[in-house]
Amino acid sequence: MRKYDFTLERYNSGEFDLITRDGRKPKIAAIDETVGKDAIIGWVDGKAESWTINGKYMEGETSGIDLFLKTKVMVMHINITRSKSGIIQCYGNLEKKPKLNKGTELLKYFTMEVE
Repeated sequence: MRKYDFTLERYNSGEFDLITRDGRKPKIAAIDETVGKDAIIGWVDGKAESWTINGKYMEGETSGIDLFLKTKVMVMHINITRSKSGIIQCYGNLEKKPKLNKGTELLKYFTMEVE
């Protein structure tokens, strides 16, 4: 998993998941760019916290709850099938379990996370 420094632009893009330096999943309640020290307020493990607009818990110091962004994880749904003639094929879909083609036998269905 690759972590990216928190920026408001990246956060607002919707392309990243929010995490803390130590890997927890914070929830953001509000962001006010006009405020300095407590520009971002939210919760980590149910406890109220605040951060600078740069995602730092304490400016100039490193904290386990500093905010970072990581690439969203997508779930790939995969079918491995065999046709009546014995041909084995693999089909994948990012949104839902792929449908079986007529006359095929499902050998294996599984999911995997893809960054």
